[in-house]
Amino acid sequence: MLLRRVSENLKSQNWPAVGLDFLVVVIGIFLAFQLERWYSDQRLRSSVEERLIALSEDFESNHDVLVRSIDMRKVALEAAFTLLELDQLEVSELDSDSFYRALAEVSRTLRPRIRRGAYDVLIATGEIEFIEDQSLKTELAEYFVILDELLVFNEGVWTLDRITFEPYVSRNLDHVAMLHKLHPDRFDKAMPTHDSRQFIEVLGTTEFEGVVAAKSHATTDEIARLQRLLDRNSKIRERLEESLHVQ
Repeated sequence: MLLRRVSENLKSQNWPAVGLDFLVVVIGIFLAFQLERWYSDQRLRSSVEERLIALSEDFESNHDVLVRSIDMRKVALEAAFTLLELDQLEVSELDSDSFYRALAEVSRTLRPRIRRGAYDVLIATGEIEFIEDQSLKTELAEYFVILDELLVFNEGVWTLDRITFEPYVSRNLDHVAMLHKLHPDRFDKAMPTHDSRQFIEVLGTTEFEGVVAAKSHATTDEIARLQRLLDRNSKIRERLEESLHVQ
């Protein structure tokens, strides 16, 4: 319709009408472009807000995971100190139940299940660039660097456990008694590997103290790394809350 009118005005050389039609076309295109841009901005704003909410949920979950991880490792560290102090007691005061309970706690090597799905999506889609808070983006990147370092260290603790602690226990102590404390539902019918009182023979020996001390040092380091990550986690949760209020 508009094109037909423009054509007729051109044939009749009605230049004011041609100019008006041209102006209408330009304004229409401009308004359509602005409307599309507005819709695009709204979709982007909505998408970024959804990502921030997902991030906030991840970091809320991670807070609980980190607190539990630190608490469990503190129990393991206390158990290691207990084992290292046992040789100071009279033999008559020692019982296999308390020894193997402490041994089981020391043997725990856990991998914290940290959620990072929302952050990985932001990186994969490039939407991380649309977060306006630059310091938040920096803190997020540093957080996951620290997490990767922790997981590498955690894998090293697993390796230490496999090549030193576990072989020593299997060779010198009742490994099944320890498993009873760790997983009573899975090993309740397993037969003992050593006399339950044989643990007295290892107390005060250099090798026993060495493997337990190595685990205690690794656990201490892991607690420090987890605490550092927890502190960062708390700061990022605050920044995310602030960003969501701004949206």
